[in-house]
Amino acid sequence: MWKREDITSRDNIQNTPSDISPNLQYNISHIKEIFKDNENLKSRTFKTKGEKPFNCAVFYTEGLSNFQIVSERFIRGIMGGFPQESSDPIQEIYEHMVCECDVQIEGKEEKIVSALTYGDSVMFVDGCKKALIANTKGWITRAITEPENEKVLQGPREGFNEKISDSISLIQRKLCTPDFKVKFFNCGRRSSTRIAICYLDSVVKKGIVENITKKISSIDIDGILDSNYIKEIISDKKFSPFKTIGSSERPDTVAAKLLEGRVAIIVNGSPVVLTAPFLFIENFQSGDDYYINYIAATVGRLLRIMSFILAISIPAIYVALVTVHKEMMPTNLAISIISARSSVPFPVIVETLGLILVFEIIRETALRMPSNVSQAFSIVGAIVIGDSAVKAKFVSVPIVIIVSLSALTGLMIPRLRSAVVTYRILLTILSGLLGLYGYIFGVIFMTVQLLDTKSFGVNYMEYISIPKINNQTDIYLRLPWNMMKKRPRRISHNKTRQRANDE
Repeated sequence: MWKREDITSRDNIQNTPSDISPNLQYNISHIKEIFKDNENLKSRTFKTKGEKPFNCAVFYTEGLSNFQIVSERFIRGIMGGFPQESSDPIQEIYEHMVCECDVQIEGKEEKIVSALTYGDSVMFVDGCKKALIANTKGWITRAITEPENEKVLQGPREGFNEKISDSISLIQRKLCTPDFKVKFFNCGRRSSTRIAICYLDSVVKKGIVENITKKISSIDIDGILDSNYIKEIISDKKFSPFKTIGSSERPDTVAAKLLEGRVAIIVNGSPVVLTAPFLFIENFQSGDDYYINYIAATVGRLLRIMSFILAISIPAIYVALVTVHKEMMPTNLAISIISARSSVPFPVIVETLGLILVFEIIRETALRMPSNVSQAFSIVGAIVIGDSAVKAKFVSVPIVIIVSLSALTGLMIPRLRSAVVTYRILLTILSGLLGLYGYIFGVIFMTVQLLDTKSFGVNYMEYISIPKINNQTDIYLRLPWNMMKKRPRRISHNKTRQRANDE
């Protein structure tokens, strides 16, 4: 699937004439040769009626094309014959005879082959150097439902599906403006996956669109089956645990990002839409924040920020205090912890890392199991394993509390899962070796990494590293709508939300 140096077979596939032949039999045999051993490709030859009949052939792909549309709206209208003698049958069909499906005239063989693999039908007419491509796609798609991973208490219940045209329409229904622009690309040597980038022309910065377009156009890979392929390839920091490209399955969330000057990347076959640029503070923002009271939304956002700090810090600080800085703990607390650990045979750092690993195994197992038993397993498994480990003196009660609290706070910020796991383990190891100095060094390293990260030319820590009052209306706090009149300054043209086109 991934890029390989040997692409001989690919060259053989595309080693075809650039223009089609006026000879119908040659076109039929040549198309069949290209799709050799592919029994999904169907063909139908027929002759039109009238004073001067023409021999025609139609090709379509079973399973991708709707046969009812092919036969009733495409073939049947042509078989009746031309109303008058025509020197250009293809043009006559295009202008007068096919009106119930979208058609276009094409003379390049590469375009015709691509159309057949995508579910369109292609008709050749004897004596014509061009073919007619009809939009007869008819594959089965999933219904529009609420995303399982992004449910909200209030707000729209729509979610993207795997069909790119449906995803674009869901966004455009919320942004009914000619300012909404869409650009299409085909990526993947074998898959030829259709990709769309969407943006608001008067809001987005042109440099961001050009940067994303350049990166997508330069992708060289055999196949793209999901939006995460694009996400990893065009990401600015490929080895960072912090993601620099956002993702969502909700049309309202993506529409809100476009209104702030971001670009949406939609991949055919994936219900997850990417948004860029993506800032660090977006990890703590939720769709619920804009559908509930601003006070409750602000409290929730502050809790998420605090949860991130606690998730990566609690085990590290515990290990540092118990291992190196015992004198910093209150006497009663130190006596209680030492008493609880008196029968545990492992060092504190080994005990902590082992329990963190066990929790990650339980969580990953619960994610992979069938949904009807995963919840019960995650609860019962954690209780049984934790209780048994304490009774067997493998771990102490305090470390179970510490790791459980760290795990619960980490669940509040699912977008930062990889970063939380990485820095939770890293800070714990540094704290076990150097105490609180190791924890401080780890936090400094993380801060430098965040400040050094960019997302398509925009600082990842924008609005946080150098805070200004007029930029804080939707950062740490979610203020009332009448106070949020400006778009993000670094991402978009800084126009008011209400009168962007008038300024």
